[in-house]
Amino acid sequence: MLWATYGLFGFRSLKVEKSSEWSVSSAPFVGTVSDFSLLRSDGLFSVSIKPETRAKALVLVDDALRSNELTPAVAGSLYGKLRWVFCLGRVALGALRDVNSRQYADREREDWALDFNPESSLSILHEFLRAPSQPAVVKCWKRGVRPTLVWSDAMWEPRPGLPHGFGRIGFVVKAPRSDGHYDTFYSKAEAPQEFLAMLAGLRGQKTFIHPLEMLVILAPYICPELSHPDVIHFGDNNAANSAAIKGVSGARDLSRLALILHSSLASSTTRIWTERVCSDGNIADEPSRDDIDTLVSMGAVELGFAFPDLLARAGLVP
Repeated sequence: MLWATYGLFGFRSLKVEKSSEWSVSSAPFVGTVSDFSLLRSDGLFSVSIKPETRAKALVLVDDALRSNELTPAVAGSLYGKLRWVFCLGRVALGALRDVNSRQYADREREDWALDFNPESSLSILHEFLRAPSQPAVVKCWKRGVRPTLVWSDAMWEPRPGLPHGFGRIGFVVKAPRSDGHYDTFYSKAEAPQEFLAMLAGLRGQKTFIHPLEMLVILAPYICPELSHPDVIHFGDNNAANSAAIKGVSGARDLSRLALILHSSLASSTTRIWTERVCSDGNIADEPSRDDIDTLVSMGAVELGFAFPDLLARAGLVP
């Protein structure tokens, strides 16, 4: 049954109490308010969370953190309030993953105390909801600068003496210059055993290639030497690409890293478009294999990359 219809400039509901007049500057829909008043003049429109939706969700989050408890009923209410608030972007979607898991947890259990993962997700939502409300602004015009191009790749293999095997990540960046040419950068880093142990603690897995591919998609956007207004990012791992695009994954480790990615993007002006590249055509395959001869011959400059402090940024371990 069609319960509601949504037009470009307003909202109509079959329920009278949820109907509103058509408006260019105030079009409420599923917990959001859209403003199209600058669409024709400036090519912009914005979407913001409804103040009452934000306030109700913040109360639920604060109560859960204060009581150190999140029951399935409260989790379901919180998830329902924020799931479709698309102006909050992939950050909220990633943070809601643990809330959604608690919503459908075994109802027979008696203890609904927060463990580390839902607590860290609620803390992210708390900071997000209490921050000054900033609408998501959609620009309906082409930027005057060329996009930055990024390729990323990872490798992993079992090795004797290493309980979690051996992994390395690498990425290549081509940044446009004002003279029409590009500067080329690359980075590579071995995955520390403690990092792989964190991943193993989140999800039992025989190979660590998927989370390493997800990590290397994130890596350029937490690299302080680089800034990216618009980025086309090429990766050859479908699971990691999908998590990066959606901001969430059924795999807890991928979901955590995707959450960091979109938190980093939300705090910057970067817009990212993720594309698949075949492995044979991925230039980042070379630094991920510690083979940089081709890149050096191209004049590429190496960037240092330190694995992020996952205790603080990813919430991977308590």
